[in-house]
Amino acid sequence: MQKELDKILKKIFKNHKKIFLDKDNAGTIKDWDSLNHLNLIMQISKKFSVKFTFNETLKINNIGQLKKQLIKKIK
Repeated sequence: MQKELDKILKKIFKNHKKIFLDKDNAGTIKDWDSLNHLNLIMQISKKFSVKFTFNETLKINNIGQLKKQLIKKIK
């Protein structure tokens, strides 16, 4: 899961030059805006064949929370 997630993150946040950490968020990733947030959720949904509710999407505000939500979905 981590390898696929990293590929998606690198594809969306091309200007982020370091490893993605669980604490990374819109404040530490330059291109993380509302449009790229939705793009990220859509790409993850497609890759892992999962769906996120509106409330789940709102709760995701850093990489760690994204992973937690994804793990819940793929179990």
